[in-house]
Amino acid sequence: MKKKGEERVMSRQCSKMRIKAAREMQDFSDFLMENHGEYFIDYPGSIHLRENQSLAIKKGYSGYHDFSTGEHGNPIDFLVNYLGYEFTDAVYALTEDFDEDDDYDSPIKGRTSAVNSVEKAGYFEEKRVPNGLMDCPEMSSDNSRMLAYLQKTRKLEYRLFKKLLGGPVLMYQDKLGNIIFENEASDWAEMRGTCTFADKRCKHCVNGKCLLEGHQYRKGEHGWCLNMGRCDRYKANPFHGIVEGSREDGFWCFKADPAVPDKYIFICEAAIDALSLHELRWRQYGSAGIKGDVYVSIGGAGKHRTIERIRQETDCQVVIAVDRDEAGDECRNCFSDLRAVIPLHKDWNDDLKSEKA
Repeated sequence: MKKKGEERVMSRQCSKMRIKAAREMQDFSDFLMENHGEYFIDYPGSIHLRENQSLAIKKGYSGYHDFSTGEHGNPIDFLVNYLGYEFTDAVYALTEDFDEDDDYDSPIKGRTSAVNSVEKAGYFEEKRVPNGLMDCPEMSSDNSRMLAYLQKTRKLEYRLFKKLLGGPVLMYQDKLGNIIFENEASDWAEMRGTCTFADKRCKHCVNGKCLLEGHQYRKGEHGWCLNMGRCDRYKANPFHGIVEGSREDGFWCFKADPAVPDKYIFICEAAIDALSLHELRWRQYGSAGIKGDVYVSIGGAGKHRTIERIRQETDCQVVIAVDRDEAGDECRNCFSDLRAVIPLHKDWNDDLKSEKA
C-alpha cells in the first residue's frame, strides 16, 4: 500500500513527545481518508477497512477497534500493522506539523465530542487506559435478544434508544447474548446479561416438563418460558458488570440531543437506569424539554472517583440520580452539595415499568 510521501525517514530519530503526539493524533480517520481512502468505507461516525469491515476507526478519535478479535490500537499501531509503515515513517507521517521546539499539548485536548461537556479538555490525557487493555467481547450479527430484553423485559421505547445502536456511542449484543455499552473513548464498557438462569433452566427442562408442578413448558418470545415469572428457580436479575480492563474512573454516556449544548448531566448507576431516566423525562417534558440532558452510567453508586472526575471537568449542572437504597443514600450524602433526584421505586427502570403497567 502506498504510504504518505515516498521518502524514507528511518535515519531520523523520534522523540518521546513526537511519538506521544502521533499516538494521540486527533481525527485519525481524516488522515486515513485523505491518504489511504481507497482502503476504507466511510460510514456516519466511523470508517471501516474494506478487507475487514469489523475493524472500525471512529471519527474524531485516535486509534482503532476490531470487533471480530477485540484488538485495539493507536494510530502508529494501525499504520505499522495494516498499512505496512515502518515505525519511524508512521510517527513522522502522523506528525507533519509537529514542532519539536513548541511546548507539547496533547491533541486530545482540542477535540470535540458528542458529549463535549462531559468529555472535554484533558479527560484522556495521561490517565487514559492504554490501547488494547480493555477487552470488549465480539459483536454479534444478531441483535434480537438485546432488542427483546430492552423492549420486553425493561420496557424501553425502541425509537428512543435506536440512535445508540452503532455510531460513536456503542450499544451492541455480543455472541453470548449480553449487551455491551461501550463509551466513545473505548476505554470503559458495561456488560448487561440478557440470559438469566431461568431462561436456560426453563427452556431445557427434562422431557419438556415445567419446574412448576402440573405445568408444561410454554414457549414465549425468543424461547422464554411463559411460566418463568412464577418459577421458584427464576433469577430476576441477569449478570451485570464492567468489562475487564476498563478505566477505573470511566463511564458510559449519551446525549438526548447531540446538536444542543449540554445543560444537565444525570449520573446513574447503570446504563439501563440512564436509558430509563431518559425515557421518563421524555414522557414528562417531551423532546424539547430534555434537549440539554446528558445521561451517564458509572457502574455503581460507589464510584465516587468517577463522579468527582465528571464534576471537575464540566461546567454543567451535575445531578446525582442513583438508586433508592443504602448505597445510593451514601452516595447522595457524599455529594450533598450536588442536586439529587431519587426514583420512587428502587431504580429508574422500576419507575418506568410501574408507569407503563
